[in-house]
Amino acid sequence: MRATGLVILVLGFAASASAVVPNFAQLLHGNKVYMTVTSLIGLGAAIAGVLLLVAESDAGLAVVMAAMVVMWLIATIHHSQLAKTAPSAPVHKTL
Repeated sequence: MRATGLVILVLGFAASASAVVPNFAQLLHGNKVYMTVTSLIGLGAAIAGVLLLVAESDAGLAVVMAAMVVMWLIATIHHSQLAKTAPSAPVHKTL
């Protein structure tokens, strides 16, 4: 169980570190509700992950897995909405 928890936490931190935001200033000027909700879920997942690693807690694993699913769902919806409102790129024709 600890190995599973460690893999999940490493992947979660890697996903967070590779967020599709060019810089920290742009992140701060983004959607505050999205940032707050995902930060709170991430904090809960990190705490549950530590509990999972220290105590081999089934509940910790359940919380980490649920947080991962919820974060994936929220991010997918958020990015879908951003894609709908983003200006389309010009199409370049080649000869």
